[in-house]
Amino acid sequence: MQIQNPSGDPTKGIPPGAVAAPGIYVVVHREPAHTTPHEVTISAPIVLPECSDCAGVRFNRKCSSPIPVEDCECFQSPTTAPRFELEEAGLIIAV
Repeated sequence: MQIQNPSGDPTKGIPPGAVAAPGIYVVVHREPAHTTPHEVTISAPIVLPECSDCAGVRFNRKCSSPIPVEDCECFQSPTTAPRFELEEAGLIIAV
């Protein structure tokens, strides 16, 4: 069953039960409004859940998930400090 978004904008007011793509979402709670809007990260497609405290939760997509910094080509260079240098500087704790 496909859940329709009544707002017409596919990124706003997404109800529980709809399939959400990965990204950052602002969650708004109403009926009753028991908390302030907050952000959540969805890392893989999911069916959006119901809120356990209200009947009016809606999800608003803020943006797509950013790529992890280690996968960004801007940070893949020979000038990047090797791991052992970071460990010696106390910036990484060896496990």
